[in-house]
Amino acid sequence: MIPSIRPATEEDIPAIQAVGAAAWRDTYTGLVPEGYLDEGFARSWTHEGFVQTLASQRARLLVAEQEGVVVGVIQLAWNDEGIASLWRLYLRQDVRGQGLGRGLWTIAVDDLPPSIQTFRTSVVRGNPALRFYQRLGFRVTHEGAPEYVGFRVPLVYLEASAPLVGGPVPSQNNRAPADEASAL
Repeated sequence: MIPSIRPATEEDIPAIQAVGAAAWRDTYTGLVPEGYLDEGFARSWTHEGFVQTLASQRARLLVAEQEGVVVGVIQLAWNDEGIASLWRLYLRQDVRGQGLGRGLWTIAVDDLPPSIQTFRTSVVRGNPALRFYQRLGFRVTHEGAPEYVGFRVPLVYLEASAPLVGGPVPSQNNRAPADEASAL
């Protein structure tokens, strides 16, 4: 079955958290301090935080779903200064490399307010997703190791100007087959 992409609901939050927990372990083990995997996740993937995102008029939370199971998530938020921040884009390991990340990105940025001129995100240093973001048009602006929940996390900061690679994907009632996006 072809994955679909749709707006998340509050009922999706436990599944979103499960995708995130697995992706954090798969991606960040060995790249960040061990304690950060648990503490950082616990603080940044809360049910309450997702409820706030869902209620915001300046944020977008989408899920990728395959056979009724959430297999990916993307979260964007934007401000009055024309900057959109990509807070999370995570996929289950078994669906990576199939174009689903680009599909989530494309649908998430489709029809954002025209005032959005800049996109920002960061990745943990050593994360192979850096190449994915660079293919979308992001460029590295700087590196740092900010402290978060008592741990220094090595980050690479990225920025891109609108419009980015991955223009509109045909959609139907806010749902689009993920295989219409090119390979990740």
